[in-house]
Amino acid sequence: MYINAAEIINYNKNNLADIVSKWIIDNFPYRTTEFDKCHRDLLFVIEAIETCFKNNDLTHIDHLGNLFFNKGVLQLNSTEVEFAAYDFLLQEIEKLLINNNSEAIDFCRQIIQKLKNHLLCRVKPSKILKNRRQVWEYDETVEISNSLIDSLLKDTWEATPSKNNMMPYSLFVLGQDQKKLKEIVYNNCVSRDKFLNEKTKIDGKPRLSPNFSAILSCSHLLIFTLRLEDNPSGYQRRAMANGARFEATKESTLEIGKQVASVEVGMFITSFSALCLEQGIDISYIGCFFRDMEYWKDLPFITRTPLLLVTIGKGKVYRRDINPERFADDLKPNYERIVNFIN
Repeated sequence: MYINAAEIINYNKNNLADIVSKWIIDNFPYRTTEFDKCHRDLLFVIEAIETCFKNNDLTHIDHLGNLFFNKGVLQLNSTEVEFAAYDFLLQEIEKLLINNNSEAIDFCRQIIQKLKNHLLCRVKPSKILKNRRQVWEYDETVEISNSLIDSLLKDTWEATPSKNNMMPYSLFVLGQDQKKLKEIVYNNCVSRDKFLNEKTKIDGKPRLSPNFSAILSCSHLLIFTLRLEDNPSGYQRRAMANGARFEATKESTLEIGKQVASVEVGMFITSFSALCLEQGIDISYIGCFFRDMEYWKDLPFITRTPLLLVTIGKGKVYRRDINPERFADDLKPNYERIVNFIN
């Protein structure tokens, strides 16, 4: 199925190893300056990827991943350089496969992620989530397929709990081809920001958050809204027959359950963020927009109160990179101010 992709990688493997080796030495000189050793190790990875394409399975990358361990112990003090190098290697391979089908690129991402997972098994989940950064602009040249996002969302849906298994929220996904719909959402956010900041002007114009530009450049935009449960489960129906009340089952009480729905959306998106970050995909959140339905009339599929916007893609410009000095003291409250043990 992927023979052509395997041949392309085989033909370019030495050049790939050269490019990535030089990139590692230029960006991480504290880790290694030995080009030949770096080149040799990368060839092992590239040839494993080639074999996976030939065989149409991930077995060979599993074998390679096992080489990082000795008696079950990971033989690396840290994984940051490896992860960065694999992400860069993936970008270079994607350039070679750009005229191939998107399934080959998706499969290559799976191969790289499988290798990273061998290392992640010794990495705390909190370390993965710490890699999340607020994106102001995404790289529109990086394509992320609907099938990959669908797979990550399905894994998140399976793992996320919900009170009474109600899941009182809906999720709408706008892909790369939905630019006009994204512009409508963007204009909603900008309109509200202008309304809130009318008195805070710069050069006579209302201050606008650059964060909203990510809506226009993102690969995928997620819109979470309230959801009416019009087909309760057997358990839920029996509970209702015995007097239980579920806000999500009636239009008249739907808004009352907005607080619970918002908490559950947060639980869902935290899990989804971790899965995206594992794949080298950036993700950011936006909560500043008009929630009144009159502002959503141009999006007919939005029929209930929106709760959260989420942008997804490969980050190009990050918030804290623009002006590091300005954001140096933009910090969350200390742990001790938030967490309180009662003695």
